[in-house]
Amino acid sequence: MKALGILLIVVGAVVGYFTVIDRETALALDFVEAVPHTSAWAVLVGLGLALVGIDIARGLLAKPEEGPKRHSGRRPKKEQPPERRELPLSRGRILAHARGFGFGNNVRLEPDTSPGVPLTVVLQHMSPQAVKRTCVRVAAFVSEIPRPPRVRIRFEQCPDDPSPRQHVITGAISTHIARSEFNATSHLDHVEVLFFNPDPEWLEIWGS
Repeated sequence: MKALGILLIVVGAVVGYFTVIDRETALALDFVEAVPHTSAWAVLVGLGLALVGIDIARGLLAKPEEGPKRHSGRRPKKEQPPERRELPLSRGRILAHARGFGFGNNVRLEPDTSPGVPLTVVLQHMSPQAVKRTCVRVAAFVSEIPRPPRVRIRFEQCPDDPSPRQHVITGAISTHIARSEFNATSHLDHVEVLFFNPDPEWLEIWGS
């Protein structure tokens, strides 16, 4: 619309020049014959100014008024750190997760009962073959939770195995966890399994 208005103003100015100011040249005479009304230039200029004025007015109305920014007095919210992944490290979650492995009534999990040992597995009245099967399930269970620093497997009234219990536990754990990632040591009534790369969440929540 603005461009059309400017064009009408220019055309009106040219017409006005030849029909009002210069009426003697041949070109002026042609304009007078073509535009007999000498006021035509004024109409064209007026229309052009009106169109330009309308365009400017629309622009002013469309632009929102920007007043001075006011501070509400509230401090900007600090960016929240990304949520840490949910880990089943609480006693309740550990025990609930263990129920899905079908350990049976002869297996008892005792989270955080000994200093430095966040998880103890108690085996009761089990034959050597049952001990092997259960320890394989224990290895699967440990592989699905954040890696603890230690796991203690304690034997209560379990017949002795011809093979050292340390070797039995090592073989069972290695079915799910690489042999290079842990070490098993035998004690009087239990085998202690030390994991070399525990999840730091265990150390933060339950201590080393």
